[in-house]
Amino acid sequence: MNRTRSGDSRTVAFFVIAYLISWAAWITLFARHLSHLVGLGMWLYLLAVLAPHASVVFNTAMEAGSAGVRGFLPDCHPARATSRVRCYDLHTTNCVSGP
Repeated sequence: MNRTRSGDSRTVAFFVIAYLISWAAWITLFARHLSHLVGLGMWLYLLAVLAPHASVVFNTAMEAGSAGVRGFLPDCHPARATSRVRCYDLHTTNCVSGP
């Protein structure tokens, strides 16, 4: 598989996993009429909000194993961001590959 196809499949996998996790959590949260402030509703809310980060960690683990995850997570901390990774702190830390 060439580099472009491999990158495309990783991108597709990221979006598929992130959307599956977040939509499953949102649908469950609203179908059960749960409050996002307490109990199970709070955990579903956090799962939905953190789904993109979970997807990145999952894809990194599948591609580079546990060593890749250990190398990736410190880069996501804003105080340790490298030129390769820029972190934007909105509500959660989302890592975006940079040039």
